[in-house]
Amino acid sequence: MKERKPRGPKPEKITVNQKQDQVLRKLIKRPSTAQKTALRGRIVRECAKGTRIQHIADDEKVTVSTVKK
Repeated sequence: MKERKPRGPKPEKITVNQKQDQVLRKLIKRPSTAQKTALRGRIVRECAKGTRIQHIADDEKVTVSTVKK
């Protein structure tokens, strides 16, 4: 992934510990997980990394307001 310029606001600070991250990863990868749940899990993981809201929205092909929910 190429380096991106900061765009848009930073997400609120979310702290995800190692166990929570592991649960999110399993949830995202499970084929029986509803798509909206998997999307929310990917968004939470990216917010925890400090990725900008606009970048998350672009990557997931959703609106900024979806990421902010």
